[in-house]
Amino acid sequence: MTANATIDLTKENFEKIPFIDFLFRKMFYSIGLFCQFFRMSKLKQNAQKLFVKLNYLSDLFFPIYHLKLRALKMKYVRLQHELTLKTENYEKTNGELKDLYIATKRKADDFRSSIVYAKSIQDAVLPMQSNLNRFFKTFVFYQPKDIISGDFYWISKNLSTDDQNYKVCFALADCTGHGVPGALLSLIGERLISEAIYVWQETNPSAMLNFIDTGFQSTLQQKEMNNKEGMDASICTIEKTDAQNFDVSFAGARHNLVYFCKATNKTSVIKGDRKTIGGFYNNILVNSVYTNHKLTMQQGDRLFFYTDGFIDQFNKNGKKLSSRKLFELIETYHYLTIDKIGKALEFEWTLHRQFERQLDDVTVIGIEL
Repeated sequence: MTANATIDLTKENFEKIPFIDFLFRKMFYSIGLFCQFFRMSKLKQNAQKLFVKLNYLSDLFFPIYHLKLRALKMKYVRLQHELTLKTENYEKTNGELKDLYIATKRKADDFRSSIVYAKSIQDAVLPMQSNLNRFFKTFVFYQPKDIISGDFYWISKNLSTDDQNYKVCFALADCTGHGVPGALLSLIGERLISEAIYVWQETNPSAMLNFIDTGFQSTLQQKEMNNKEGMDASICTIEKTDAQNFDVSFAGARHNLVYFCKATNKTSVIKGDRKTIGGFYNNILVNSVYTNHKLTMQQGDRLFFYTDGFIDQFNKNGKKLSSRKLFELIETYHYLTIDKIGKALEFEWTLHRQFERQLDDVTVIGIEL
């Protein structure tokens, strides 16, 4: 009982003894300091080892880094040298291109000046509006694709001996191509028409077309040279027989004539022959002749001649204006004066074309008897 009581006493009063509590606290604190010191010592040793290793790696890789840096510097110097050479070549090439551009522009300007001068010659060959208006009221819608044209129109002087009346020949032709080639061919065509009338005294339209066809083939040596240049044409002889009546003869080489009769208020078409002038055409048409069509017309009636540049023009949807549309336009605007009809047709063609490129030379001519 005494021993057990002593033990119980010790358990109950153990924590109340100050010295023992102090001793245990100091002991645990010392153990903590030792552990902390030991940990710090280990960290210091590890840091020293790491520093040694880093020094070793630095001594190992510094020469490699130096070599890499030297290689990069050499590459930079080489690239800089190549860039300098390319820059010099570029400047040299650029200088050559500038010289070439200046020379090309000079030649283009000279060529354009020549073409503009050629246009003045071509315009001088074409009859003036006043010459046409000596005999009847007219309009002319004439628009070359390029500066000069393969289309041309022509009118003779008065061939009648009657002072009160007149007889004239009118022609409209569309030569192969446009620009310079077409303009050169137009000079041949104009010369042959003049020769047929003033030299050979020929006023029959179909006979004139046959003469021009033969002359074209002979001038261009087409049988020997096998070239295909030619022209489509309308020739019309208009003879005023009295104050109100006119005899009209027409022949067309792939050209049609549209005419309007004031008395009947009706528009009609005379189709030309399929045979062209000169050039190459189907063997079936070689020996064929052009057809002459005769009309009796009255004052106020109208004749319309046109080249295919007007009817073949495409719009933005790829649709042609067409000869049918031209026929409808002439019927629609028949109540206008002849000059206003010309302006209306020009407006309709421009509206149809809009911003599409012009495909061919365009000519439309209206005559009011």
